Amino acid sequence: MPNILGEGFKDYVVNQITTRERIYGTVTRNEEVLAYQNSQTAFACLVSGVDIQDPNFLNKSSLAGLGLANNALAEKFVLINGVVDFSQTVTPGADTGVGLDDPKQGLATDGSILNQGAYGFGGLEFGLRPIPGITSVNVTSGPRGSLRFGEVKIKAWNRAQFEAIDTLYMRLGYTVLLEYGHTNYFDNNGKFYGSNPWSMRGSFLSGKCQYPQVPGVEQGKKLGQFDVLRMIAELRDRANGNYDALYGKVANFNWSYNKDGSFDITVKIVSMGDIIESLRVNTLATPVGALQEITPENKEDAETTEPPPQTSAEIIDSAASKHDIGKMLSDVKRYLDTSGTDAGGGTTTKAFGVSKDKDGRSLVDAIKQNWQEGTKDSTYYIRLGSFLQWYSLSKMFKGTDNKPMLDIDFDTDSNIVFFPYGQRSTDPSICLVSINYNTKGGYLQEYAKGAEPYVKVSSGPAYIMNVYLNFEFILTTLESLIDNEGKVVLIDFLERLLSGICDALGNVNKLSVAVDEESNIIKIIDEVKIPGRDDFLKANFPDISTKLAKFTLYGFRDDGTSGRGTFVSDFKIDTGFSKETAAMIAIGAQANGQVVGEDATAFSAWSKGLIDRIEPSKVGTVKPETGSYDDTFKEDLSRYYTFLDSLASKEGSLPVWTAADISAYNSFQKTYLNWRIGENARSKGVASNTIGFLPINLSLTMEGLGGMKVYQKFAVDSTFLPANYPTALEFITKAVNHSIQGGKWITTIESLVVPNSIPNTGEMEFGSTSGVDRASARGQVNTSQPIAGKGKPNLVPESKRGIVTKIIDYAKSKGVTDKNRMTCLIAVAWSETTLDYTQAEGKLNYSFKTARKVFPGKLKKVDDEQLKTLTAQRPQKDLYDLLYKPGGWKYRGRGLTQCTFTGGYKALTESLRKNGEKIDLINNPDLLITDELISVKALVIGKIEGNFGKKLSPTRDYLNNFLNVFQTQTGGGNGCMTVYSHYKDGWEGVKQTQWIQKLFNDKGLT
Repeated sequence: MPNILGEGFKDYVVNQITTRERIYGTVTRNEEVLAYQNSQTAFACLVSGVDIQDPNFLNKSSLAGLGLANNALAEKFVLINGVVDFSQTVTPGADTGVGLDDPKQGLATDGSILNQGAYGFGGLEFGLRPIPGITSVNVTSGPRGSLRFGEVKIKAWNRAQFEAIDTLYMRLGYTVLLEYGHTNYFDNNGKFYGSNPWSMRGSFLSGKCQYPQVPGVEQGKKLGQFDVLRMIAELRDRANGNYDALYGKVANFNWSYNKDGSFDITVKIVSMGDIIESLRVNTLATPVGALQEITPENKEDAETTEPPPQTSAEIIDSAASKHDIGKMLSDVKRYLDTSGTDAGGGTTTKAFGVSKDKDGRSLVDAIKQNWQEGTKDSTYYIRLGSFLQWYSLSKMFKGTDNKPMLDIDFDTDSNIVFFPYGQRSTDPSICLVSINYNTKGGYLQEYAKGAEPYVKVSSGPAYIMNVYLNFEFILTTLESLIDNEGKVVLIDFLERLLSGICDALGNVNKLSVAVDEESNIIKIIDEVKIPGRDDFLKANFPDISTKLAKFTLYGFRDDGTSGRGTFVSDFKIDTGFSKETAAMIAIGAQANGQVVGEDATAFSAWSKGLIDRIEPSKVGTVKPETGSYDDTFKEDLSRYYTFLDSLASKEGSLPVWTAADISAYNSFQKTYLNWRIGENARSKGVASNTIGFLPINLSLTMEGLGGMKVYQKFAVDSTFLPANYPTALEFITKAVNHSIQGGKWITTIESLVVPNSIPNTGEMEFGSTSGVDRASARGQVNTSQPIAGKGKPNLVPESKRGIVTKIIDYAKSKGVTDKNRMTCLIAVAWSETTLDYTQAEGKLNYSFKTARKVFPGKLKKVDDEQLKTLTAQRPQKDLYDLLYKPGGWKYRGRGLTQCTFTGGYKALTESLRKNGEKIDLINNPDLLITDELISVKALVIGKIEGNFGKKLSPTRDYLNNFLNVFQTQTGGGNGCMTVYSHYKDGWEGVKQTQWIQKLFNDKGLT
């Protein structure tokens, strides 16, 4: 499961919202609809996890003689509809719903303790007293985004009832299951349930799964805590959100005795993830050596103070005897020193074979970085994902099933964060990230050479688990957090590490720790919205919902197919702006609010079209003179790029550690990146995505609905909200609270907002002054030139029928017989070249002055006279040869899908030959623009073989998922936004061009 902020509600939740709104919007109401709307009630059920080993040890006079061992008392004392003896249900011991319980009734006058009487249950000590029962339930979201707290109020009417409740539900640290839901509901297929059939009481009481086909839990399996969580998630799904449950432990309780002989009891429950608040990290489970006894003879030696460690190696080794983390890091250092692999550029790497990627490749777990002599001793780094994996496997508390009671998500591919182009770690005392940049000067800057890549494509996102933490930073962080008892709490430790990472990377990310309530797994969350989030999820995590649930807030509306009513009973909006946001508000009150040091674009986008009469604008202390990003910081940038060069390995040279520069330019990167991202957003009239959460809370109160989680997105019908809210803001859940009172289940969701921001930042170059080109990220670079998108379908004119027909006919001969893949082929050719095979890239038209400005590195050794000659040439073939290597003018982009560079022509020639086409594009590259059929063959075979990006696959959805189409041309990335937008317009155009769709049918495509 990915850690991305703003995924959609699960499909069953979205569909249940639609189902309920249509029921409330219906005009014709049958008996079932009337029953649902007018007599809806809720249930609450509390089940104990306490087993009694020996009834004789029970210090309860009323229970001691009953002989109720193991789960017998818990089974006879299930709190639902008062109290139910679960062994007396219609199907004893089975997971039956609330309507199948055998309710207690009548009078029990025999004085027995446990009986079937509605009065007299618990004996006759105080006469005929009612059965005990739950009077109210509240379930709330807590800190870390996903801890859940339950409060159950119970009424007991005599001492025997109280003693049973005390034994079962007032045991601190013991587990309980709290279930709640609607007794009647409509499922997402329109079927009416008069009683809710879903419960896992039987499974919980027996300790074994009684349901078939629960993902990850076999029927009959002995349950561990993760199995219970999986079963709850499955029942929520099966009930379409009309059932929910909290599995946790008793955290506290209190009770009071009343004058009428009754007891008022409150039991407080906390989900299992609360252990994160108390886990300690600085333990030493495996002592290093034995402590020496101090005697009068050796007292002087024992009191002798050794000089403190100085070098990185000494600091690391000195920590080996302090705690297990120190011992582990000392061991890793020793392996790096003795058996590491030389990666060049002063870097030594080590893969221990434990951390692996999805293809089974061992990941580089740790690196040793050497620096130029005299600047810094060797430093050591461990990959964040490897560090967390080690801690999870060796240090987390384990339950009876030998699985951690709380786990950590250390998966590389699912833990992604926002990446602004140009981001680096400017503080190697905290961390390093492996990012390679091709400079315009013609050499490769390599940061943390040989380490796992922080980004895989230039437009991001970044992989947070591939941050390499400095051993010293880990150890000093640990030491700084020791409390008065000599302990360090895990959550504080993780938060401090993440804070350091953010600081080293320019403070554009906002990383925090959360616990996923469905899996009880610690996750790292970036509060900054990832550009192209939904398309990224669709392409890489197709099981994760990106659907946007939309709540009707008030009255009745028509959605075009049916009426929509509302099951939301109340809503309100309030703000909680703090003094920290004062400067942001002051700047952003104007529609162009942006100054150095403050990114106020969220408020400027919100105020778009407005101006303050008295103070129409606010200007910062630094104002660009020409409008160029780099002009504002021109002199500082030149020195900054020199500093960045010094931190990289270039052509095998060692990086340089200069402490003063690290401190200065770490601060500069924060200012520059934040200002630049904000300025880029302001120029587009939108909000920057780096602001994170804004303290604006839209609160919705509704009929109970399960399955919604913290950090999911939703929308509302904006009829009763200001018009600019839905365009300027995106609502993200921050809390989901449930209550059952007066027989009704009520859910309240609280929200934060993030600004609707620029969809992608890959287009933004990192400055012309620097000579920094696009990030190579191990060679995966999108070199497409920006083309402005229109934002609407780009229909294909019928003049293109001839070449479209040839593409269809040839593709069918190669086994492409479906509309799905054919749409992809035609959409790419239409977007790339407007289906004009004669197009060739290379229409350079640079003036002398512009060439100097745009390519300072590559033209550094070209004198003015030579450059004037080059720019005067038409076409500028020689200039093209100089700027674009390898291949130059000869192997410039050609054909329907623009084959480019020497390697591209060679690979395409080999693919054609592999498929029986003897076409030599190496020696005859112009065949792609002179022979229409050859260009068609190159398009079809090139896509099938994956020459331009991901292979054309019959299992990928190209009709509904545009990113799959785009990645056949760009590989794994999203590319720059203007190219992305242009392609999407073309894709929509192909799908909506009627003559193409008719041609598909005429050609028999499926």
